Amino acid sequence: GAGTPAYAVSKAALNAFTARYDATRAEVVRNASPEQAVLLLAKFDEIQNAMLEMTAEAMLIFGYLETGQADKAGQRMATMDRKYASVHQALSRLFGSVRTIRHAHFQQQLKAAGLLKALEHLILALAVLMIAGALWYGSRFYRAARAADAERAEHIEALSLARAEADAASEAKSRFLGIVSHEIRTPLNKMFLVLDVL
Repeated sequence: GAGTPAYAVSKAALNAFTARYDATRAEVVRNASPEQAVLLLAKFDEIQNAMLEMTAEAMLIFGYLETGQADKAGQRMATMDRKYASVHQALSRLFGSVRTIRHAHFQQQLKAAGLLKALEHLILALAVLMIAGALWYGSRFYRAARAADAERAEHIEALSLARAEADAASEAKSRFLGIVSHEIRTPLNKMFLVLDVL
């Protein structure tokens, strides 16, 4: 939920990313040529959209984990992986654009190259943040899965015990019926023998 530590940490990280993102984007507008700015700003928009989608998915997973719905959180992890991949792809496209700009205008764009270096630092910080988030999600998911496995093992053991008790009861019933059948047949056999003699 909105008041949980996981939400607070995620919100603070997203705010830090957004502040750095906005500052770097403004620097692109100020310092890049119009052609470069159009190319880079389109990549920035892709990153921002992918990041917002990934953050929304993370909040959904946090909500499931905090309400004890580890199975639903686990089901959403594949979607989270796809959202993370989208962010990574958007970053890769930005890197590609950055490399294109560097190669095409290296001598003329030393100032833009400094800006691109700042972008790389932002991207590195974002990658570290995403890796830390993925590790945190993984550890929560792992603990929830271990708890579910332990509970499943207890249920299996209880079912095995119940089956053993049922098998023992069935065996006792069979022995009892065998004894009763024997006890009834023995006098009846004697009576039939007497009747045959008569």
